[in-house]
Order: sequence, then structure tokens, then C-alpha cells
Amino acid sequence: DNPFCFMCNSKFSVLRRASHCRNCGVCICNQCSVSWNKLSVPETFNVKNETTVKVCKSCDSLSKMFRKSLVDADYERALTIYNTGNINLRCQFMAMKGVEAMLPIHCAAEGGSLRLLQWLVDVHYCPIKRIRTGNRNKQNLEDG
Repeated sequence: DNPFCFMCNSKFSVLRRASHCRNCGVCICNQCSVSWNKLSVPETFNVKNETTVKVCKSCDSLSKMFRKSLVDADYERALTIYNTGNINLRCQFMAMKGVEAMLPIHCAAEGGSLRLLQWLVDVHYCPIKRIRTGNRNKQNLEDG
């Protein structure tokens, strides 16, 4: 593990504890992380089956920008953000205030872009409903 936060480059210590982003895996401090619902990352990224997981602010920002590009039907921007490698098409976006949690396919449908819908379905086989992404039993899926 790295002795410094990937985001702010602060040295980890007893008071500044390290954790891993559950989306991209980098070491981050608490100030450089945000909490996501466990359904926003694959089950295999949440081995402790925590209700909320920490992700770096970079992944959080990319996720929000990607969601916005889908809703705004901005094909080029969506592809550029997707190509960063930190976007998971099989998990729902974290619910924002007043907005229900949606999968990428739902955001693209809301944006009305047939081109984005085709890219998500035909190229990336993006699911239209929440799917299991790990080996947890069916009871755990129904609890979430």
C-alpha cells in the first residue's frame, strides 16, 4: 500500500487513516472520499458487504459527469468519460436528492439518444435491470 493519499498526497498516520476506493482501488484519506450505496459498486468490490462504501472524489465526479452526459444525450462526452476506465455499466448510479437510482441504460433512455442506447446495449450489453455481480446468495440481493 502507498503511504500517501492518491488524491491530496498527504501522508497517512494514526489520525489520517488510509482506505481504498471501492470503485478504482486507489488509497485515499477520509477527506478525499465520499460514501456510495453498496449497490453502486459490484459485489466483488465490497467484500465486507458494507451498506455504504468509500469511493474517491475523482470516481464520484466521473460518475456524476457520466450520468449527466447520458441524460443530456451527449454521446461524445459519455464515451470520453467512459474511456477513463472508472465507469461501471452494470451498477446503478447513486441516487441523488429527488432522483431515483437508475442504471446507465435508464439515463440514456431519459436523454432520448438512440445512439447512446445502441452503444450501451449492442456494444457493452448494459443490463436493463439490476443484476447480481458476484457470488452472494439470492437473499442478500433481495435485501438490497
